[in-house]
Amino acid sequence: MTDLIYTLLYVTSDFLCTLLAYTIIFEAKLHEDKKRFLLCGVFVLLLQGIICISADFLMVQTVNLFFLILIPLFLLENTETHWIFLYPVVAMGNSIAAVCTSFILALALNMTNHELIYTPVYVVICQFIPVVLLLFFLILKKIRPVKAQKLKIGRRQYIIFYTGAICAYLIIAFMQMMTDKPLDDNMRNVAGLATSLLCLIYVVNSIWQGIVMYREEEYRKKTELYEEYMRLQENRIQAIIEQDEKMRSFRHDIKAHIRALSAYSEEGSSAQLRRYLEDMTDHSAIHDVKTYTGNKAVDAIIREELKRSASCEIIFEFKGELPAQTEQSVFDICTIISNLMRNAVEACEKLAQDQERRILLVVYPYNENIYIYTENSIANPVKVSGKKIKTTKSDTKNHGLGSENIRKTVEKYQGSIEYINKQGRFAVEILI
Repeated sequence: MTDLIYTLLYVTSDFLCTLLAYTIIFEAKLHEDKKRFLLCGVFVLLLQGIICISADFLMVQTVNLFFLILIPLFLLENTETHWIFLYPVVAMGNSIAAVCTSFILALALNMTNHELIYTPVYVVICQFIPVVLLLFFLILKKIRPVKAQKLKIGRRQYIIFYTGAICAYLIIAFMQMMTDKPLDDNMRNVAGLATSLLCLIYVVNSIWQGIVMYREEEYRKKTELYEEYMRLQENRIQAIIEQDEKMRSFRHDIKAHIRALSAYSEEGSSAQLRRYLEDMTDHSAIHDVKTYTGNKAVDAIIREELKRSASCEIIFEFKGELPAQTEQSVFDICTIISNLMRNAVEACEKLAQDQERRILLVVYPYNENIYIYTENSIANPVKVSGKKIKTTKSDTKNHGLGSENIRKTVEKYQGSIEYINKQGRFAVEILI
C-alpha cells in the first residue's frame, strides 16, 4: 500500500515537472480540452499502479519516462513535431534537476546519495522540489509577464540542446556510479577520462552556442539598420512625389498667375506684386526639398531627423559638402549621421523651454577620408567611458545601440572617434 502511495506521488510530480518545463521554458500552451488531462492521468496511474504491484517502485521510475511522452503528443495545444523531439531534452533536464536535489538532500541528511535514491520517500521529495521551483518561476512570469514569441527550432538548436543535455546527464551518471560503490583504479581512470571528454564536448558546445547567438545578434542589428535606411529612402521618395504633385499643380495654374502678375505690374502695385511672388514661391515646391551636403541619400537622412526637431524649436546649422560618390559606403555614412543627429535631437529635447537648443553638423571630404563633426546643446554632461557613451536610459538592452552602431562603423574603416564635453555642449568628431 505504501509503494502505491509513493507511486501516485512520484507519477504526479514527474507529470507536473514535465508539463511545467514545456510551458515555462519553451512557452508551450496547454490544450483547452481538460478531458484529455483526466484520461491521460487515469490511464498512466492505473498502469503504473499495476507495474508497482507486479514489480517494484524502481520499475515505476523507469517506465514513467515512456508514459510522459503523452504530454507532447496529446496535452499541448497545436501539437507540433518539435515538441516531441524536445521531449528527451526535457526528460533529461528533469532527471538532472532531481539528481542535483538528491545530492543536496544527501548532504543535509548526512547520508550517501546511493542510499537516498533507493529510498522511495526521498525520491518523491527530490522530484517535488523542482516542481515547487518551476511553480515559483510560473508565478514570477504571471507577475511580470514577458511577450512570448513563437519558438523556432532548427538543426543547430537541436544539436545544442541534445549535446548539452546528454553530456550533463552522462557526467551526473558517472558521478552517481562513483558514489554507488568503490571503484578500482582502472575504472576510476575510465570514469575520469569519460567525464573529462564529456565536459570538453559541453564546453565546445557552449562556445558554439555563444558564437551562433553573437552572429544572430549582429545580423539582427544589421537588419534593423537596413530597415531604417529603407524607411528613410521611402520617405525621401514620398517627399519627391509630393513635390512633383505640387509642381504639376503649379504648372497647371501658371497662366493665371502670369496674368495676375501682369495686372499688378501694370498697376505699379509693387507691394502686392512682392507678396504675390512670395505666395507663389511658398506654394510652388521650389524650396521644399532642401539640399545640405549635395549627397541625396545623406540629405534625406538630415531632413528626416530635422522633421523631429521642428516642434522643439531647434536651431540647425550645417557646414560643408559631400561628393555624390565616396570611397566609403553611403549606407555607413548614413548610419553615422543618422545616429549622431538622432542623439543630438534627443539631447536638445531634454532642455528646458527657455534654454537655447542648437545643433551644428559639419561634413566634408578630407583627402580620401570623410570628416564628420556634430555639436549640440545638452542639459548635463554626457558620460563617456573610453570610446563608448553610457546610456542614461533604463532599457540598456535596446538603448545605446545608436552609439554602438557608430563605433562599429568607424572601426570598420579603422577611423577615429572622439567625444568632447564642453560648457553646455557635447561634440562628436569622426574621421573615416
